[in-house]
Amino acid sequence: MGTEALDTLELLTSEIVTNALLHGRAEPHLVVTVRGQTVRVAVDDQPSGWPRPKAVPVLSQSGRGLALVDALASSWGVEQLPEDRKRVWFEVRA
Repeated sequence: MGTEALDTLELLTSEIVTNALLHGRAEPHLVVTVRGQTVRVAVDDQPSGWPRPKAVPVLSQSGRGLALVDALASSWGVEQLPEDRKRVWFEVRA
């Protein structure tokens, strides 16, 4: 896996973990899976709301995390889990 893909993984992992810590109501759980040339990163937490990319003012210092995930990941999504938990995941291909 090249440096660019590793940088993308680091950035996007930081974004979804930070979102879980700032907005979740329970301790997040991180899972990383590698299948061939694809790395999948998932964070499970107990949400205070359902995440979605949003438009933010140009000078805003926050609020772009999911927009970055949407722009840089090969794919991503949000899944409802049992016990009022959710999973935010993304995949990056080498």
